[in-house]
Amino acid sequence: HADGTFDEEEEKTILARLRTTDLSQEERLFILDELHHPKSIDELTAGITDPSIAKTMYMLAVNAVAIDSPGERAWLDNLAARLSLSKAIQGFIEEQR
Repeated sequence: HADGTFDEEEEKTILARLRTTDLSQEERLFILDELHHPKSIDELTAGITDPSIAKTMYMLAVNAVAIDSPGERAWLDNLAARLSLSKAIQGFIEEQR
């Protein structure tokens, strides 16, 4: 959803990963529900004040988002800003991908 859309190919990729992940049925259903009811950046970052949690949140986002459109780049930049990550930390996390 980072680029404003959630297409069939993206959903297929996520579903394929879910099949190979050791999750309970409840956890799988939770993830599927979240995929179809995405949260805003404000909702995702609410209450995150610990820098290590902010870095972890950004790392998870970077690993989940294929940065292949201007919309995805803008979404990640906005997320990093809301998490109060410097451009240096943001770049470092993205390089580790």
